Amino acid sequence: MVTETVQQKITTSATASFAIIIVKAYKDIKILDRTISEWLTDEMQSIPTFVINKVNNDADLRQQINLYCKNFDYFITLYNNTPYITKNLIMHIMEYVTAKKSNACKLFSGFVCNSKYFVSNSNIVYDNFYMQAQDRFATIDDTTDIERAEKFFSSKVITKHINAGVKFDNPNSVILSSNCTIGYNTLIMNNCVIKGKCTIGKNVIINNNTTILDSTIGDGSSVSNSIVNKSKIGSNSIISPYCNIEKSRIGDNCIIGHYCIVRNTSVKKGQNIAERTTLIKEGK
Repeated sequence: MVTETVQQKITTSATASFAIIIVKAYKDIKILDRTISEWLTDEMQSIPTFVINKVNNDADLRQQINLYCKNFDYFITLYNNTPYITKNLIMHIMEYVTAKKSNACKLFSGFVCNSKYFVSNSNIVYDNFYMQAQDRFATIDDTTDIERAEKFFSSKVITKHINAGVKFDNPNSVILSSNCTIGYNTLIMNNCVIKGKCTIGKNVIINNNTTILDSTIGDGSSVSNSIVNKSKIGSNSIISPYCNIEKSRIGDNCIIGHYCIVRNTSVKKGQNIAERTTLIKEGK
């Protein structure tokens, strides 16, 4: 588990200006519909952040860094396989570097460098090593790492939604993509997965063990222990447990009974579909 090992709130006394340079040295893995580079850029907020998309060799990297670093006293180079680095950590690193008056400081992944020193020296000699928060520099190497990163980024997204009036029964059990829109007073229960471009209205109930992918759920509707994929559910409709709704449109005020399969089909407003019904329109 990744934990914050530096102070949660840090006000740096350093007056030195600095920028973040993210180097895409590795495959830019997408996590919850965003690349790690995009997540890191968003995390840095007001800190100037630049992304180097392609590096052919060390000389090419140096040349590209020179383009960005000349306007700042320092720069921090990060790589696009370290998703857990936070703005708080960056501020703590800069406080450390400026206090040490370091020209070049090695990180567990990446480095911090004084821009003038970098430009005037072809060979960088590190005079410090930042030894704190090692777990924040953890890299993504396999599927297990991706699952952990999903939970990490999902928690950030969930916090934003909680602040906007969305309710979660157990936030730690939910996976939620960054490009989901969720209305006020909606309740999301345990073990739900909501990924892709989803729009969920106000006063919706997403019950336990529900998966929603690239879909729209209207105001006042509920979905229970079912899968909704690339579909649109109208307002005030009920999707009962153990249903599979795919590439379909369900109108307002509908009830879909238990164990139904609805695929490539439109269900008109106000219809009640009996349990264990299969509605599949072929040819789509």
